Amino acid sequence: MPASAWLRLFNGILPAYLLDDEYVILAVNEAFRCMAGDEWGCAPGASAFAVVDRFDNAADVRARAAVVFAPGRAPQSDHELCIFRTRRYGLIHAQKFATRIPSGGEAVWIVQFNILSADRLDALFSDMTAASERG
Repeated sequence: MPASAWLRLFNGILPAYLLDDEYVILAVNEAFRCMAGDEWGCAPGASAFAVVDRFDNAADVRARAAVVFAPGRAPQSDHELCIFRTRRYGLIHAQKFATRIPSGGEAVWIVQFNILSADRLDALFSDMTAASERG
């Protein structure tokens, strides 16, 4: 299944993006774009580290990634707490879930964010729902 087809499957309310095996963003869904992608400039072709570097806990996430995603050791799935801020929604806590899926001879990562809390949670969910319906 091509990477674009995987994104369509996950183009619901959960913010998500697709990565290739080099951790380059292939696509972002409307919910992710709404939550932070547009503000952060996270577009296809950008490194996933452009996302990670926006986290309040970026140092912890990078240190953990160096161990969990060491060359030749990438797991099939991973999860961790991500803490970040956006101008519109304030402080956000999200549980990141990443799953590696074979796709036409190559593998892609589907990275989703389950929102645990946000300063302006009602506005965030309302906006993500509307964005997902448009997408």
